Amino acid sequence: MSKVLLVGSGGMAVEYLKVLKSLNQEVVVIGKSIESIKKLGEQFDYPAFSGGLENFNFNSIDNIDYAINAVSVEALFSTTQVLIDQGIKNILIEKPGAMAKSEIEIMLERSLQKGINVSIGYNRRFYQSVQKAKEMIQENGEKIKSFHFEFTEWAHVIKSYNFSQDLLQNWFIANSSHLIDLAFYLGGKPKIIHSLVGGGLDWHTSGSIYVGSGISEIGAFFSYHSNWTAPGRWSLDVLTDSTRYIFKPLEKLQIQKNGSVQIEEVNQDNNVDIDFKPGIRDQVIAFLGQDNSVLCRLVEQARLWEIYDKIKYGSIKIENSENK
Repeated sequence: MSKVLLVGSGGMAVEYLKVLKSLNQEVVVIGKSIESIKKLGEQFDYPAFSGGLENFNFNSIDNIDYAINAVSVEALFSTTQVLIDQGIKNILIEKPGAMAKSEIEIMLERSLQKGINVSIGYNRRFYQSVQKAKEMIQENGEKIKSFHFEFTEWAHVIKSYNFSQDLLQNWFIANSSHLIDLAFYLGGKPKIIHSLVGGGLDWHTSGSIYVGSGISEIGAFFSYHSNWTAPGRWSLDVLTDSTRYIFKPLEKLQIQKNGSVQIEEVNQDNNVDIDFKPGIRDQVIAFLGQDNSVLCRLVEQARLWEIYDKIKYGSIKIENSENK
């Protein structure tokens, strides 16, 4: 039986291990911390090794065909490089996969050279609410005509965490891209995009207010807004001719029908997103089965990164001291 190499010992590693355990999947866990790795090995009854990938003897384990990289964002690139060099054929990297576009391009080139399948773990694509909305739109024979999303971050909370300065300066890609990826997954990637950026924070100097609009490749008009210093939350509205699909919060699907102001919650079987971290179980199943219909492939992430940069830095940067 093929084994899964799970790299990491933090919160996301635990969530992946819960899923892998439920699927009766053979797993080998690797991390740096002796204490954390020992605890995970005992909790899930899997072979667990501390000391990191650089000290792991890959020849000691047979049949490792899959690897899930769940280390910190700052270490995703270097860790994935080791996995690629070891020739592990299927790799799932926690979102966003790296800290810079250049790192994504390096991984893409090396993985293509070695014939390795690499995906990015944007688990919100797999939310039961999201897949239910897709199903309803298809059953109704409709097309998405427009969508709007908001990716406001809670700056007052984030700055209180003990994150590295590098991660904080890249918070847009490290965190906001989760929601933006979902919006363009449903509504289509931008064909035309106009973006404005203003403000800035001491820990995220490139901006804190984002406004933009455009047209996606499927012909849907879209807009977005985000103000990290004002109240708000992540949200996404997707509109067809007959229905507004509302994701606020993202885990819940609500609809508003044409000609009505009433907002109704859609009944759905979302037990899998209650028993496990939302989206993770179906994402792992797709990864193990190499079902690429929903997974974000590395080549797709390289293309999306260009869009992220356009949103983050803007077509125009508004230099207004009142917004800082």
